[in-house]
Amino acid sequence: MLNAAMHAADDTDSPWTYLPHPATFSSVAKRDVLKAFGDRVRELRAQMGLSQEELARRAKIDRTYIGGIERGERNAGIKNVHRIADALGVPAAELFRDGGGDA
Repeated sequence: MLNAAMHAADDTDSPWTYLPHPATFSSVAKRDVLKAFGDRVRELRAQMGLSQEELARRAKIDRTYIGGIERGERNAGIKNVHRIADALGVPAAELFRDGGGDA
């Protein structure tokens, strides 16, 4: 009976009918945030003329982790955000600003 009621509710003008599934929405939003953060790290790194390897060495983070961050595949923890910012010589907040997109 509950299943039938749920299907009937789908035919109403409920505002909930048209919302994406929460898991789908949050994974898309998270991916966008990670990609934007990674793009900003790449942009600042390129402006300094650093390779991923050199940034990783300065930040004391594995090179492959830096690559994953820049591709939006890794979610950097707060300690690593600060390590990356220090290695780039910028405040951590600078990593969250919209850049010029030149990298």
